[in-house]
Amino acid sequence: MAASHTCPKTCAGFLAALFASAAFLSITASAGETAADWPNWRGPQRDGTSAEKGLKFDAPKVLWQKNVGAGFSAMSVVGGRAYTMGHTEGKDEEKVLCLEPRTGKELWAYAFKTEVGGPRSTPTVADGVVYTLNAKGIVNALNAETGAKIWSKDLGTELGLKSHRHGFSGSPVIDGDLLLLNVGKDGTALNKKTGQVIWTTGKEPAGFASPVPFALAGGRRGAMMFGSQGLTAVDLKDGKRLWHYKWQTRDDQNIADPIVDGDKVFISSGYYQGCAMLQFTADSVKEVWRNTSMRNYWVTCIYDKGKIYGFDNAHDQAGSRESFRCIAPPNRKELWVKPWPSFASLIMVDGKLVIVTDKGALLTVAASPDKYTELTRVQPKGLQLSGLCFTAPSLAGKLLFIRTDKGEAACLELQ
Repeated sequence: MAASHTCPKTCAGFLAALFASAAFLSITASAGETAADWPNWRGPQRDGTSAEKGLKFDAPKVLWQKNVGAGFSAMSVVGGRAYTMGHTEGKDEEKVLCLEPRTGKELWAYAFKTEVGGPRSTPTVADGVVYTLNAKGIVNALNAETGAKIWSKDLGTELGLKSHRHGFSGSPVIDGDLLLLNVGKDGTALNKKTGQVIWTTGKEPAGFASPVPFALAGGRRGAMMFGSQGLTAVDLKDGKRLWHYKWQTRDDQNIADPIVDGDKVFISSGYYQGCAMLQFTADSVKEVWRNTSMRNYWVTCIYDKGKIYGFDNAHDQAGSRESFRCIAPPNRKELWVKPWPSFASLIMVDGKLVIVTDKGALLTVAASPDKYTELTRVQPKGLQLSGLCFTAPSLAGKLLFIRTDKGEAACLELQ
């Protein structure tokens, strides 16, 4: 669901497409994580939800604000440390930053040279290691405490992989001993400890979404890769293609993450493409339904109690017509629709849909299929942002982290 490039204002929202995305699945927290941690893109369950309770959103306190470098990397928070990425304007340099969550104090920074400005993905923190992927295909594994390099690989150069014109965008995903990346035709897997390439699947451009692991019969594991030409399932043992569902969007912009629920998977894309519910097995996939009730330009929907909440964006060269809506997958019915003025991002906590607008306003909406009910709306006092908030927020305990494309990051304490 982004990087620095020049485009007219009408396509500004597309920038947000280029930051990392993930998926709806349950995973076990890595050693060292706590219930309040947000260790990777879209949170501990990779579904955009938090288990926190009792938070109040009507009077957030701005604890700090600082520039962390241009880009769209969200904040990952583990063990009392926050991690993000940013590009230094005017230099061919990118940094992975470790910050003290409540003060924003820089604890360490790992800088490296890159010709592509602005990270599109978010760090993944697991077992004391920070894993990052930049737009050029450089993968770093860093010591989470010190920032020392464990290993680094330039996959774009080493494997000759092609990317979309905006670069590699999906966030790294850990599954067992594998580091999964949506780079290459149907993805690539590395040994998470050494960086050794376990398998790769072709040099063709990948999509924007992050890999989505899922269970197969007999203890096997698979992963879904939402690529430039559609949704593909691969076997994690060898990267072999299990099935493919063709889904072509204008400019190959399949951006929002697939949402897996049992043997079903929901996908959605903008540019009038629409959405589809698919049913899959280990070696086949079939379309259950397909329509235009939800067209996710870049923000992945929230799936809750059989309902899907998200931003529908009818985007074309003439501009953008956005709405926030709730749909019911079994009968594809639109339960409610709320016109929306601009781009925004989305997570969920304690039955509330938490929305950050592109201008940094903070809203909460009841996660209810009955009607659109706005609970709170506030522009945090003292928050002065340059750029636009396209990156989804991160929530760790009572701390909400937001950032803009220009690199202005802020931490809000929810009283």
